[in-house]
Amino acid sequence: MVAEQLERNRLIREQSAAIPPVGSVSPEKLRRFRVYDKDGQIKLKLSDIARNETLGLPDREITVRVFGVDTPRAVLIHYHGGGWIMGSIYEQEKYLERMSKEAGIRVVSVDYPLAPETQLPEILDIAFAALCKIADDTPDLPILIGGESAGAHVSLSVLLRMCADKARSSRCHGAYLCYGIFDLGMTPSQRVFGDQSLGLSTEFLEWFYQLALPGLTPEERRLPSFSPLYADLSGLPPTHLIVG
Repeated sequence: MVAEQLERNRLIREQSAAIPPVGSVSPEKLRRFRVYDKDGQIKLKLSDIARNETLGLPDREITVRVFGVDTPRAVLIHYHGGGWIMGSIYEQEKYLERMSKEAGIRVVSVDYPLAPETQLPEILDIAFAALCKIADDTPDLPILIGGESAGAHVSLSVLLRMCADKARSSRCHGAYLCYGIFDLGMTPSQRVFGDQSLGLSTEFLEWFYQLALPGLTPEERRLPSFSPLYADLSGLPPTHLIVG
């Protein structure tokens, strides 16, 4: 497997050479490129069992994508990845559909606002408000939380808030955190990775952080409210971490 992975890494590096320099393409253009064709049509194949719903929060309405089964055993609140500046509720249709069908659960993917239009503290506030609303609307079903990359960061951040909320602390029965970003001040591996790109680079990560938390130093970004690696994790429910 090592030789196979090294060859795969080489191909990824070759493909990455064609990526425009960091910051040369706006987040808005990157978002549209990922989801839509040039004619404006969505390029992704959408699930037959998914539907969009409007979730009413105290100060706004947001969209959620719901993957349903007739008699769900639980509700999974999902947060997509994309460095807090990209990603959408449409990018993991087959993955979330399969999770819903095979686990017998309802999956609700949250269309949280993105940076730089919305900064990370407000993103997390809205993501948490969505979690509370869904939990309150389904009082008889266990709550699960999960996401990938920046979505795993959002998942852990809102999960910690739920664990600290005495009225809701027992609602979450489990979480999965897939290749999450948990130290926005940069772990040693993030800092030394350099400009080689295996999908990400040190420069790209710093770009994401500056858009989500403009003007903050790496030390300031290590506050537990931004970097859950430094929070008290002792009260978490069963949590499955998936890493590369």
